[in-house]
Amino acid sequence: MEAHEFWEYDDENHVQRLVAVHHLCSMCHKVKHIGFWCYTREGRERLAREGLTREDLIEHFCRVNNCTREDFERHEEEAFRKWVERSRHRWRQDLGSYHPDVRRVSRRPMKGRG
Repeated sequence: MEAHEFWEYDDENHVQRLVAVHHLCSMCHKVKHIGFWCYTREGRERLAREGLTREDLIEHFCRVNNCTREDFERHEEEAFRKWVERSRHRWRQDLGSYHPDVRRVSRRPMKGRG
């Protein structure tokens, strides 16, 4: 399992806010970062060292999402369209509750304590 950050984007004020960190299998994580894995030299080389191809990632996406290759292609096209548009701007990051200065306090009583 691998950790993947999920962000909300304020496209007007150009702020990306970290809203969650989830665990994903290695293949799903590669699909989330398909631009790196399939469209950069380093990514393609690393993918090849793992014995994987872009087709493997597409097949995994379609199996997990119960969809067709055409569905994947529309999803990928929309993701890259957003990336191109958002890349035109300088973004600020808001780590929200994940910021190291935010104290996390559990409201659940610890087991074994009164």
